[in-house]
Amino acid sequence: PSRNAGAPLCALAGRKRARNDWLDHLKPTDQMRAVETLGNLPEDARFEIERSLEGDVVELDLAFQDLRGPGSEAAAWLLKYAPDLEDLDMSRNCIEGDRVENISRELCRAPKLRKLSLVGNQLGTAGAQRFAEGLDSSTSLEVLDLTDNNMGEEGSAAIARGLLRTPTLKTLNLRGNRIGAKGIKNVVIELKNSTSLETLYLMNNDLGDAGAETAACELRTAPNLKVVYFGYNQIGDVGAEGIAKQLVHAPSLESLHVRWNNIGDAGALAIARELYRAPCLETLGLGCNDISDEGAEPLAKQLLRLPNLKVVYLGYNKMTDRGICDVVRVLRGAHRLRKLDLGNQVVPAASEGIARLLAERPPACLEIPKIVLTNHLDALQLPAEWRMASNSEILGHLRKSRTTALYTFLASVRREHRSGLYKCKELLQHIETFVSCLR
Repeated sequence: PSRNAGAPLCALAGRKRARNDWLDHLKPTDQMRAVETLGNLPEDARFEIERSLEGDVVELDLAFQDLRGPGSEAAAWLLKYAPDLEDLDMSRNCIEGDRVENISRELCRAPKLRKLSLVGNQLGTAGAQRFAEGLDSSTSLEVLDLTDNNMGEEGSAAIARGLLRTPTLKTLNLRGNRIGAKGIKNVVIELKNSTSLETLYLMNNDLGDAGAETAACELRTAPNLKVVYFGYNQIGDVGAEGIAKQLVHAPSLESLHVRWNNIGDAGALAIARELYRAPCLETLGLGCNDISDEGAEPLAKQLLRLPNLKVVYLGYNKMTDRGICDVVRVLRGAHRLRKLDLGNQVVPAASEGIARLLAERPPACLEIPKIVLTNHLDALQLPAEWRMASNSEILGHLRKSRTTALYTFLASVRREHRSGLYKCKELLQHIETFVSCLR
């Protein structure tokens, strides 16, 4: 399609009919409105919307298109006719509050729209309340991102109430909306009744210890909530323990993230201790906090007790190479742990120490991002031929070598015992050594 903003309306209509018959499905009055609306939109936005109306466009990025005022409303009215649109980004367009209800109502009528991003449009409290009024017309919306919209307590609570009329919504992002410690209860008290909500972002809302615990207290009864983000909320040890004590009762919780807070050794240990009873927890994000060398080993030992833990984020804390190696020494024996993320701050000494620990007792399936084992072939006692190997190949070789050595050792113990060369005490010592290697 042409991108000439001055194209005559009749030419636009003729071209559309030649390429696609979407206009034929509209009423005559709506046909004229559609052609006129396309002609008045900014050039780049018009081009992208034309493609969507012609079909086969699943994702549409209209961020930073200056669709303020009637432009955003016109775009929403047109896009409800986009037959294949599933993912729409209208972030950073300065959408005016008095038009938001019409925008949400029109967009929610798009037949396949699953994801809607309205980041940074500064809807405010009034705009959020109007936007919530239009949510009840959606039959397909699954992801709604309202980050940085300055909605406050009342606006966010209105959104939460509106989403109860949206039975398909699975993910809600309320990051950076000034909800506050006092206002969060009015928000989550609505969300806890949603039977479809699975993922909730509450980052950067000034919750503090009290607000975080209040939110967790309400969300513990949310029937299908699986993932919660509490980052950037000035949460300390008290708040961390409060979150864990409440969410341990959440029936479906699989992933908890409290990164970028002020949680120290005591708070991190409390989280791991309390969540031992969480039946479904698989991912725990504790990065970017204040965990020190002194708290590293006790925390790792407690994490080892979590029955289903698969992923742990511990990067960018206050641990030095000593604390980092203590964590790896403990968690390398975890049978279910798949990923231990220590961030980018692992110093060379810690990196080599980790390699030696993994060589000494290769983990079953643990991945530690940013640790490149080929940089430490000497520590692993491997020849230069392994320079191009992957971490998984190296660990597989080490596991195989270790297993062979252990079987050889066990066979020799059995043989020596049969020949009567070992006394009972010596045999027990060798068996203890063998069992220790298997741990």
